[in-house]
Amino acid sequence: MSSITLAPMGFKVLVLVEQWVPPLPVATKFVPGHDAPIEVQEGSQNKTSVKIRFEFSDPMDCDSVTQSMSFNASSSDRGSTPTIAQASVWCLMMDPKNVPPAAIPGVLIPQWYWTAIFNNIPDGILTMTIKNPKSQAG
Repeated sequence: MSSITLAPMGFKVLVLVEQWVPPLPVATKFVPGHDAPIEVQEGSQNKTSVKIRFEFSDPMDCDSVTQSMSFNASSSDRGSTPTIAQASVWCLMMDPKNVPPAAIPGVLIPQWYWTAIFNNIPDGILTMTIKNPKSQAG
């Protein structure tokens, strides 16, 4: 290779095709976001519903993502257990034209998302865990 041009702060890793191992899928974005304050809906204390969205770097298995979720609510003990409104679960590939390029070289950009409405969110802190969901490739 006689020359190579890189973007500022950019990098390239050159690997033989037969030795290439792609990175594992990662969650690239979560909406409403970490530590997001969500107000209780007026008149329905401890029965708040919230639309949640997770974006991933690779196409995932929709059912696997849904089934791998668990919740831990630290609250005033006046709420109920959060549930996923199963009819609201929606999984879709993202349109590459609508995904901005990574601001930092090497950061994976989202390709696929999972979204659903969570019901019965109690007052307090809700920890959501997605443990070992499968990609579409397995």
